[in-house]
Amino acid sequence: MSTGGFGRHGELAQDKKLLSVRSQTVGVLIAVFGAIVPLALVISSNFGTWSYIPLVLCLGIVFLLLLGFEWRRAGHPLTPVGVICLGGLLIAVLRPITIQTSGFTTAGALLDSRRFVGPVQEAAVVAIAQWLLFVVSMAIIYLVLYAKGWTSAPASDQALPPAVANRAVMLLLGAMVIALVSAALLIQSSGGLAAHFSGVSVRSAFLAGRYYLTLGYVPLAVALVLYVEVRRRSVDLTVWTPLALVAAVLLLLTAFITGGRGPLVLGAVLPLLLLKQTGPRPISNVRLVLLGAGMIIAAMIMSLALRENQYDGGESLQALETNPVATLLDRLTSGAETRPFDSLTLLNMYDREGEVPRLYGSTYPKLFTYFLPSSIYPAKDGGANTFFTERYLPRFYYPFRIETSISAVGEGFLNFGWIGVALSGALVGFAAARFLRLGAQASVTRKSLQVLLTPIFFSFVRGDSYQNLSLALFVSALVVMGVRAIGASISSGPDISVPPSDVRLRRTTNR
Repeated sequence: MSTGGFGRHGELAQDKKLLSVRSQTVGVLIAVFGAIVPLALVISSNFGTWSYIPLVLCLGIVFLLLLGFEWRRAGHPLTPVGVICLGGLLIAVLRPITIQTSGFTTAGALLDSRRFVGPVQEAAVVAIAQWLLFVVSMAIIYLVLYAKGWTSAPASDQALPPAVANRAVMLLLGAMVIALVSAALLIQSSGGLAAHFSGVSVRSAFLAGRYYLTLGYVPLAVALVLYVEVRRRSVDLTVWTPLALVAAVLLLLTAFITGGRGPLVLGAVLPLLLLKQTGPRPISNVRLVLLGAGMIIAAMIMSLALRENQYDGGESLQALETNPVATLLDRLTSGAETRPFDSLTLLNMYDREGEVPRLYGSTYPKLFTYFLPSSIYPAKDGGANTFFTERYLPRFYYPFRIETSISAVGEGFLNFGWIGVALSGALVGFAAARFLRLGAQASVTRKSLQVLLTPIFFSFVRGDSYQNLSLALFVSALVVMGVRAIGASISSGPDISVPPSDVRLRRTTNR
């Protein structure tokens, strides 16, 4: 008995030590992030446009420090804050450097380009400062909640009965049928496969009245994640069965057929990677990096083939065949995925001229109208991306209603000014901490939500609430309904409330 008591006291002492190390690390990061904002203000106020690159470097340091913290804490970067940092390095660090070296910026197409001098460069300096405020607000809220242990929660180790796994099979089969039928109807209504992939270059206009068919992959993603999570909690069951592998391939295929990079990368590839990473045998960091690089290259080729190639009469694919490395490197930092920074720069230019009205939160409630057909709700007019593109890039928007992305930073500024930028960042940090708490609770519902919704953090920060928060609500509703349908609502699985890095440290110490 005394040995057991001593062991328990030793474990408690070790827990206190880990919490102390955690608090010290977080304290240092918060101090660094808190100091960067006033430093950035001093730099920008004293050096004007010459402060552009120093501010970009400051922002890059914040992203890298936060990414390193997440990678060390979780053992991989596929966390809400991790994917935001990876996306932020591309959008708000590499893209601004590319703009500086190329000498022009465009929030739309090449015809919408502006020379990067004078007022344009001044607006870009403001855009970097806004990104800094957003990210630091997010980081401080997230780290404070983490240091307080708010991200940890108790978990249960109950096993699920075999009947739940059997019902998960039926749910997955039904979702596979839905995905196949949706893809078939989408292609048929487009006039065939060739006509479909030719038309999706202007998705908004081409898919009008049929957009709901592009969501057929979503129930399949939900059912596959539930299937895997249930089998992980069942006794003596193989997790990655032939059915699961076929469903994964079908998920990738149907997401690709939508013609959008977002559904493929964020709706299929990343959830599959997260599903693997949260299991007992995660992918090594080296393989994860290689997979990530391959995913980025595939997404760029998909964009060149299905989008740019339709606009320039085949020049994009010809350039890819002639010089693939140079073409892909240029596409990485100058593609549509990186344009939210250009959009924010353009927004600041119009704001300096007094042409940006404050919307006072009116873009956020519109997310609830996302799934309503225009025939039922004629007042449906899109969210912040639509407002921005239609008002400030009309040549790009009309006649096919092609939107550019404004980013969560731009949407916050559009609604409430600088206060909106800080509040948006703080809310994202709060949500990211909440997602860690979901992962610490090992129920099927919470783990599934963590896997399926984490990629949307990047999409939201890059885009707007209208398209991304509405999708998050849709996925959440499907998860809850799926869990209830298969009867997997009880908490189950091993206690994983301690972050992986702390777990490794504890095991080493106990030896």
